[in-house]
Parts: sequence; C-alpha cells; structure tokens
Amino acid sequence: MQNEIFDRTEAIEEIYLILAEFYKFPTEDFYQEVIDGTVDHRLQELWELAGYRSYPIALKDYVHQFSEMKQSYMECFMGITKPYAPPVESVYKVWTTDPSAELSIARSKGYFMGDSALHIRYLFEQFKVQVPEEYQNMPDHLTLLLEFLSYLLKEDQKEFSKQFIVDHLDWLDDFKSELAKLKQSTLFVEVTNLVQQAVEGELKHLEEKSNL
Repeated sequence: MQNEIFDRTEAIEEIYLILAEFYKFPTEDFYQEVIDGTVDHRLQELWELAGYRSYPIALKDYVHQFSEMKQSYMECFMGITKPYAPPVESVYKVWTTDPSAELSIARSKGYFMGDSALHIRYLFEQFKVQVPEEYQNMPDHLTLLLEFLSYLLKEDQKEFSKQFIVDHLDWLDDFKSELAKLKQSTLFVEVTNLVQQAVEGELKHLEEKSNL
C-alpha cells in the first residue's frame, strides 16, 4: 500500500484497488494487512479524502485465521461447495438481451460470459487493457471491474466512469443477497457493502460535477 496520498484522485484510485484485492484468492501478505488493521486504517483515510460517508466498519474483526479466510473464499466464490456466489456480473443478469438468440439459456440468469462479459471485453480492447489468463472466461469479474474503474477515475474519464458504474456495477445487491445465504460469507458481505458505499458516493460525486 502507498504511504501518502496528496489529492482526491489518488485516494479514489487506491480505494478501488484495495477493495478489488478482497475478490482475489487471499495471499498471506494481504491477510496480515487486514488483521493488523492496516487495511481499515488506510481505507478510513482514503474514505475521508474521497468525501464518501464516514468509513463504517472494522474489517479486521471479521478475519481470524489465514486458513479460515482461504476456506471462506473458496466456499463463497469458487464453487467448492454449492450453493456459492461467484463475484461475476454475468451470473446476476440475463445472459443476453439479443432477441435473435435461440439458445435455451438466452433469457436466463446464472451463466458466465453473457452480454456484460462481452461488453467488458470490448471496453478492455478499446483501452488496451489485458485480461489476465485466470479471468479469460470471466472478464466481468468484480476484481477486474473495480480495477478498471480505478483506472478510469485516475485518467479523469468522468462521463465514462459514470456510465461504467451505471452499466456494470448495478448487480451488487443481487450478488450480496446470494452471498448472505452462505455460512462463511460475513467478511465478503461487509466488503461488498463498502464497494456499494464507495460506488454510490462516486456516482453522486460524478453527477454533481457534471451538473456544474
């Protein structure tokens, strides 16, 4: 993590990068930063600089053993057990809105590589963003969406950022509802609450700027 932040742009860039880490497979280094309070302290500082509502929680209270964090991640996101709640946009939206699509899953939810994934892949190509190998079949994974939003905000793409939030981060309520049904999901439910608060705060900020 960086040590100093000098302006709001740097703050919001780092907020989304930190939150994106929670949806990646846990590393011991990140686990240590969570349990020793480094992540909470940093996010609290960044929240204030960003002008979001006050930082509401201590994430370290929801993390105990590293093995437990990994197990929770696998059970919530990887389908080690069923049901699970993958942090992937396509899963929570109708697979395609194309009226000519004849596949049986076309109007159904719960599938990967739907319209949203194809649109994200297109956007990444336009911005010359490389999809990591492990995300090739889920380019609309929440980690990538948050990292891309961080990039857009860093590049001062205000209107594009606003539309991206509206188009691609509107499924978090459904995702959180599925997460909340799972036994070991409390940490990730709370992180998703933070993502929603940050996204809502940023959308409000962008709309206020566009009205000036």
